[in-house]
Amino acid sequence: MKKSINLKEHQEIDLQLLIYLDQICQKHHLKYFVSDGTLLGTIRHQGFIPWDDDVDVWMPREDYNRLEAIINQEPPDCFRLLNYKNTKGYFWPYAKLVHTDTSLTEYRPRSVDTGIFVDIFPYDGIPSASSRAFDIHWKLLDFLFRNSALAFFSYRETIDQNGSFGKWCKYLLRKLYGGKRILHTIELLCKKYKVESSSQVMCLCAGYKKTAVVPKELIEQVMVKPFAGYPVKVPAGYDQYLRIMYGDYMALPPMEQRVPNACHLADVYWKNDKISNTANQE
Repeated sequence: MKKSINLKEHQEIDLQLLIYLDQICQKHHLKYFVSDGTLLGTIRHQGFIPWDDDVDVWMPREDYNRLEAIINQEPPDCFRLLNYKNTKGYFWPYAKLVHTDTSLTEYRPRSVDTGIFVDIFPYDGIPSASSRAFDIHWKLLDFLFRNSALAFFSYRETIDQNGSFGKWCKYLLRKLYGGKRILHTIELLCKKYKVESSSQVMCLCAGYKKTAVVPKELIEQVMVKPFAGYPVKVPAGYDQYLRIMYGDYMALPPMEQRVPNACHLADVYWKNDKISNTANQE
């Protein structure tokens, strides 16, 4: 019988992954910082948001590209970096650092069993957020992102009810173009504007809102903050970054909203009893 992993264990494994990532980045002089809900948890709770099991990291595109080669050339026993190039059926245009002794399959069609993971998002430069060039660039990438996962689904998985000729045509076009080709196109478009030559940056490959534009000076420098007792990197301009993402981020949400992100609901298990028993003893 598979041993399930509870929220506390999930957070502990996520912390192991984050510590490993931090050590790799320090050793190879790669830049990263905790982002999104992980950064919010770092500042507001000095660790995980109590009801959350998610870890997110941003990296500049060049360092993100180097990270895969470093980890997967000589991977440790239980960590691996997954992306659409090295994992069949993987439909995200960004990487996940995963714990290979765990099993995690999200509640969505065609989800790959990744194991417990840390999301690693590359950020790229953009044209001025007030320009038409940015409007076109973001809309195209948002369109491709919304269709990337759907390109891996069957017609029945894509259309639950009320199928129509128009929906069939869209489904057929996605299938003809191909899911991996859509992901590759997203990657190429994201690289169009370099971080070095841009005054603003954004994670363009993960479905962020159009308003999630970050002035580069906020993240050029990083500092250290404690996260669950371990020092992690945060952007020096974390206050303004969090206000861009969440508004009044220090205010706690209503009780009914203090639940895990619906996007990450999943069955989570140890892959074998020996590992789970050892982990529980520790």
